[in-house]
Amino acid sequence: MKIAIIGKLFASIQVTSAMGQERFIYYLSYLLAKKGHTVTLFASGDSRIEGVKIIPVIKKSFWKASKDPKKVLNCESGRSYGEREAIGYLKTLYYLRNHAKDFDIVHDNSDNFEILGLHKFLVSLPLMSTLHLPPQYLVNLNKIVGQELDNYYIAISQKQKKLAKKIKIFDVVYNGVDLKKFSFSEDYREHLSWIGRIDPYKGLGAAIEVAEKAEVSLKIAGPIYNEKYFKEEIQPRLNKRIRYVGELSGLKLKRFYKRSKAVLFPVRWEEPFGFVMIEAMACGTPVIAFRRGAVPELIVQEKTGFICPKDKVSSMIKAVRKIYSMSDSHYRRIRINCRKHVEENFSINKMVENYEKVYQKVIDDWKTKNNKMK
Repeated sequence: MKIAIIGKLFASIQVTSAMGQERFIYYLSYLLAKKGHTVTLFASGDSRIEGVKIIPVIKKSFWKASKDPKKVLNCESGRSYGEREAIGYLKTLYYLRNHAKDFDIVHDNSDNFEILGLHKFLVSLPLMSTLHLPPQYLVNLNKIVGQELDNYYIAISQKQKKLAKKIKIFDVVYNGVDLKKFSFSEDYREHLSWIGRIDPYKGLGAAIEVAEKAEVSLKIAGPIYNEKYFKEEIQPRLNKRIRYVGELSGLKLKRFYKRSKAVLFPVRWEEPFGFVMIEAMACGTPVIAFRRGAVPELIVQEKTGFICPKDKVSSMIKAVRKIYSMSDSHYRRIRINCRKHVEENFSINKMVENYEKVYQKVIDDWKTKNNKMK
């Protein structure tokens, strides 16, 4: 297949990409090209993927070009991350319009649904969009434009599909993790871990409460997105047992997962997927999470971790105590289950295979619809 992939312009897309969405686009593009597909990526000029043609719609990603990354992150930099992004995607559409014969399908990963709603009027190619955003941010383009659009929307979990009531979901494809990067280990330490973006929605406060009441150590990692929350709610509770180790990547991130007895995932919102869960389980580490978002789709109860009732800290404490009271053989069996579960369901190879199937379904459906209109 000849596949056009529209990437994010926020950060560069390359092998060292640390952000989830950029990492997703990198692996998808790279593995599709490796399997023999012709892949063209529309992204920032500082993006690099072996075997993939890059069409630079802006010279540098906003993250790299900005003198103050936090302003980019908070979308406070005006034209630098608003209008210029829209212009970049319009350039993409006009390129596709003029080179439509070079492609079979367009796969959008921009989250810029308003601009890409123009696709129907500019480009004679099937377009599918993977929905990386929470459902509340999805836009009903049909209602805005005033007529039915033929875009195809792909959810990243069944829960996201269920909650995306504003738009019609064509199919569901789970995200995947690089099994080489997150390798399995039977060795571990006796502490719990929490990792993620530090803001109230990720439930770090609940994780600390669980560790305190269960009387076990907790290591915390991740970028501080909400300074006020961190200084007022988290920092005063740090001590020798509850430690913040900063933002991690590469080997440090892998070791962080591997050495954990369990990873806590007490999210306070309906997270559409949750890379933390599959990364931890790929390393053999069970996950204890609240029943929110895609959690029940990723964790197998009592085999790869524990799913606790929504926001019930007491239930999470019981699950922690259960893990610590297990025999070594029982616990090691759970670690093996975690790895096997990810290998079978959430590898990047599995993800790409599923996207290949969906591409063909979209192409076939689009051709059928267009033939009926002739």
